[in-house]
Amino acid sequence: MTLASILMVDDDESDLFIAGYTIRKFNPDIAVLQARNGREALDVVQAGRPDVILLDVNMPVMDGFEFLEHLARLLKDRSPMVVMLTSSHLPADRKRAHSYDFVRAYVEKPLKGEDMAMLAGLAAEGDGEAATG
Repeated sequence: MTLASILMVDDDESDLFIAGYTIRKFNPDIAVLQARNGREALDVVQAGRPDVILLDVNMPVMDGFEFLEHLARLLKDRSPMVVMLTSSHLPADRKRAHSYDFVRAYVEKPLKGEDMAMLAGLAAEGDGEAATG
């Protein structure tokens, strides 16, 4: 399966740039969408469901977990694959993220080479099996 779109949700502009650059470098055909908080991300999802969502936890307006709750109710069993990309190193956050069936990986910032490879693998393969963090 080839992905058509990835939604990156993060309030940090440099993180959005780095992840977007990496994805586009690996596969320039993927549409890379961006949102700076969960509220903006919900608007993007409602306009057209992305294939993968890269989601931060700690954001203003609506954090990543609030977004996941809304996403689960909004799309029910049609939720896109979600990869948490976050600076949160709390085991409780990791456990909470993995309580959602559609969260496929939990990756802690700063991103390492193998994390970038996993993201690129998602972009190239679309199977979500590259990492389960």
